[in-house]
Amino acid sequence: MTEYTPGGLYRDPDGWLRPKIQQQPSPSTTGQSGPNGAGVVQPNNQIIPPGTAMATNGPVVQPLPYLIETLAIHEPLIVASPPQTLTTGILADFAVSLAFGVGALRSHADRGFSTAGPLCVRFVTEAAVVGAVNHRIAVIAASKGITWPLTQPTLDVRGADVWSLKADEFVAELVSESVQVVVFDFMLSIPARATIMNKWHDIFHLVATCACSGIVPILRLPLDEDHALMPSREDIKFPVPEALARQFLFVTRRTDYEIGTGVHRLLMVSDCPLNAGAFYLLNVCEGSDRSQWSLTYDFATQSLSAAAQGNPESNGKGAAQPSNSSTAGPTAGWPSAKQKLWNALGKYPDGETETVLRKEAGVSPAAAKRFLAELEHEGLVVKCEIKKPAGRYKERAYPAFKRAA
Repeated sequence: MTEYTPGGLYRDPDGWLRPKIQQQPSPSTTGQSGPNGAGVVQPNNQIIPPGTAMATNGPVVQPLPYLIETLAIHEPLIVASPPQTLTTGILADFAVSLAFGVGALRSHADRGFSTAGPLCVRFVTEAAVVGAVNHRIAVIAASKGITWPLTQPTLDVRGADVWSLKADEFVAELVSESVQVVVFDFMLSIPARATIMNKWHDIFHLVATCACSGIVPILRLPLDEDHALMPSREDIKFPVPEALARQFLFVTRRTDYEIGTGVHRLLMVSDCPLNAGAFYLLNVCEGSDRSQWSLTYDFATQSLSAAAQGNPESNGKGAAQPSNSSTAGPTAGWPSAKQKLWNALGKYPDGETETVLRKEAGVSPAAAKRFLAELEHEGLVVKCEIKKPAGRYKERAYPAFKRAA
């Protein structure tokens, strides 16, 4: 087991601030290469070439430039900013900059963003200039499973009170060390995924504590085919203040990036107060200048509901507002599990239970719960009740879902 020790931050010989990790011995394993075949960076800052066997009992700690350059290929990101007014354009611009490399960050200055903007934008703009060398980052990695504080044995016993105390202590120390960004790296093994799905409340409590303290928190998660690991709106809103919950940003890929094409097809989820709806398709095309510090991106956003109706994409920083139309059908932008559920709903015009719909669609329980809630939020699905036999002469009403009339 690996866990964070409160009061245990230290600075390595290269000047990076790192959390001290207590580790219990575990069998040696073969290291995994990073995204896009990049080498793995160990806690001592030693870079291990791809495919190299290595023994490691603890988390992989990566400097910020390495993280920014390698997060983009497969993994989604969740980003929370301090409570400030964020427009759709700023969110999309920031998503593009953070997700696709340090070279994109110069575009912030080109588009008129100044250091007076939200902390997340201010940070990445400065990082483009100084290469993030002078910025400190605390990284908690979970390349071999979930680390502190999810593994604390008292978490399940004493619940949120223990988590709150741990979060406050941890964040207070980050603030005292002038940490501006903290990356929580949960590249999970399959057996550990079920655990993190049950801990979203606790995770976002910690994320909110960071954000409210002026620290930009980033959660790194593995790409899941059915997006079952994506937190729902309720997961995000429940443990954090409403004003902060509306400013969460989630970016994930709709399809894997084909290296060399320069075309990125993403899904952006945001509860920005200026958005009538929070789910957007985000298509990004890299500019022609591919030099390290001059790469810029053109992006277009489109609401999922508008896409379902075949409306043209709105370019630039504006995004088409979602519609509550119930006639919208599946699109190429939907994850496969969501489209399967939509098709299954069409077979039961009077409604059916979540269990029946899930089995009909052939999707996981987590995916069914998430995408049914998503369809309901978009106005495409409504809750209802259906009656089924509960005995020889009895009937019972069961909660169900059906397509909106």
